[in-house]
Amino acid sequence: MSDTPFQAEPPAHMVGCAVNTKEAADLLAAELATVGFSGEDAVHVVHGQEALEYIDPDGVYHGRIAHLVRVFQKFTTGVEERFFNAIKEELTQGHYLVGVMTDGSDGQRHQVSQIMEGKGASHVFYSGKSVIQLISGW
Repeated sequence: MSDTPFQAEPPAHMVGCAVNTKEAADLLAAELATVGFSGEDAVHVVHGQEALEYIDPDGVYHGRIAHLVRVFQKFTTGVEERFFNAIKEELTQGHYLVGVMTDGSDGQRHQVSQIMEGKGASHVFYSGKSVIQLISGW
């Protein structure tokens, strides 16, 4: 079980998979810090099992309700299943996941996605209340 609480729809969260080095993930986090996204609550760099628990694509790390939510999501539009499969593939290849809490505005989403793409992040997406927006790499 993960120590982090499950949120089917995390508020205003931009996520990208960085290239397969810790250095690339740290450079991305450092660039985000220069424009105001810094600190433990703002930027999360995770890898391997920790990254799988962070996004919990199958809902297995956050209990029964999380599992049911993920099953429901996979059968509604298919978008969630598509990006969860892509993210899981990236993670099994050793890539790092970089998550950024934003205020949800178009401006911050654009700013963060530009930085992520500029630093080589793939499969960039925004997840907010009742929305998943696939940004790049899909």
